Amino acid sequence: MLTPRDLLDLAVSRHRQPWNFTAHCCGLCLMGLALLLHSGLCVAAGLILLGTGLLILPLPPMPPGRWRRSVDRLIAAEVQWINTPMNGKKLFRTLVWAVILGFTVWTLWARELLSLTLLAAMLAVYRAYLYNKTTGID
Repeated sequence: MLTPRDLLDLAVSRHRQPWNFTAHCCGLCLMGLALLLHSGLCVAAGLILLGTGLLILPLPPMPPGRWRRSVDRLIAAEVQWINTPMNGKKLFRTLVWAVILGFTVWTLWARELLSLTLLAAMLAVYRAYLYNKTTGID
């Protein structure tokens, strides 16, 4: 008998395969487009892609390239995030990401272009901060 925990472990193990991860990324992009366009068809297509990503996909191995390297990095970051014990720093980051996600969903739904631009600017400043931090600039 399968327990809910077994089903979750199975879903997570399939999610960590490159083709399934790609299907999930495409599904999430379609869900964002559905929020922007208020489209039920995009919601349905996004949910189908999210569900398809949980199946065994009999596809050939993903060829090496830029997308494969990105998928491998994202999967490794997700595994590292899940394996990190819950502490105050992780809780704070989770809350910050939840607020950013909520703001993004509202921005897409309300079609606020100024807020979308603000989100893009925040991302650019954060990437510049990370670059400066790694190169030793204070």
